[in-house]
Amino acid sequence: MYKGKYDPVPLPTIGHLHILKTGYVIWNLDSKWNKLKGYADEKRYSIGKLVEGSSTHMYPNECYFERVVPLLAAHGAVDEPDKAPILTNSSDDDSPTELPGSFSYELCFGVYTALKQAVDKIGCLDALKTAFPECWEKIFAVAVHAADAQNSTAQDFPGWCYLNYCGLPRPLSDSELSALFREIADGEGIRDFLALFRESYRRRMPGAAQHAVAFDSTNQNTSSEGIVMAEYGHAKKDEQLPVVNTALFVDEETGIPLYYEHFYGSLLDGSQTPFTLENAQDLGFKKLFIMMDRAYCNKDCLRAYRDLEFAVMCPDSFSLVKELINAHAATIRNVSKYYIMEEDVYGLHIPGTVYDGVAYDAYLYY
Repeated sequence: MYKGKYDPVPLPTIGHLHILKTGYVIWNLDSKWNKLKGYADEKRYSIGKLVEGSSTHMYPNECYFERVVPLLAAHGAVDEPDKAPILTNSSDDDSPTELPGSFSYELCFGVYTALKQAVDKIGCLDALKTAFPECWEKIFAVAVHAADAQNSTAQDFPGWCYLNYCGLPRPLSDSELSALFREIADGEGIRDFLALFRESYRRRMPGAAQHAVAFDSTNQNTSSEGIVMAEYGHAKKDEQLPVVNTALFVDEETGIPLYYEHFYGSLLDGSQTPFTLENAQDLGFKKLFIMMDRAYCNKDCLRAYRDLEFAVMCPDSFSLVKELINAHAATIRNVSKYYIMEEDVYGLHIPGTVYDGVAYDAYLYY
């Protein structure tokens, strides 16, 4: 993007630098810790792009001359900031835009082809086209990148597209990506997609109506600004950053996600579960067998499960568990008929176990 416009310059020694995977150089002068917000207040600027094969020089952009050069001049690093060498675009220089590392003229089609066949088979592609008729190709392209790159961010998408085909005639710019996310952020299209996908998946996958669904939620740290759901809460990994919670329904047989929901990072997973189940049932999930871990065993959650078939692990601290252990521990340990050879544990089925006025099938394992 910047090659052929300005001569390469050394990376600035004033301020702080962050080099993206695509080679773009991000710079900020300083930062101050904001105690109220819990993160640093800093303004970052893109000032250029690394020269291929170099870790010390970059092609500068206009922002570099506007913000960095005056500071360098003030410290005696350059003589006159307004006389930085500018080159004219050369008509005989038709080389492609430089990227870090070696550039390939061959596109990779494998991930796009495999993912498209997979989502078409389970009915996801039809749901995507119906819910987002104007921009489904862009959404699918970003999904291909996410599946292939995994740990990369959306900012890496334009550079990735130079080497990987994703169904688009050209890479999307950063501004086009931002516009895409804003376009689908209202939630209505996403909700339509989830409902359409559930119906399409049920038709495409034999026996899908009888599939059990595993349910869990987790949280992710984020350093991005402007995410309204990002709040400080019980983070899985404490990085002194706000988090966003995500709840997910996954087909127990195929492992395919069928429903997801985001909620505020300050909320406990279990406290949100009744609302998540209600939203999922509104989308048509009427007959589910849900399996959950011990984090979802509390009175409010159990009341929300009453209209569903479910299995949930119970923590040792749960009052009902203590009662069952005290009542049956001696029996289960000493009677061989309770031994489950395949699992190498003792197991006892206790039907009619009453909790909060409702009878359940309880299973005690030792």
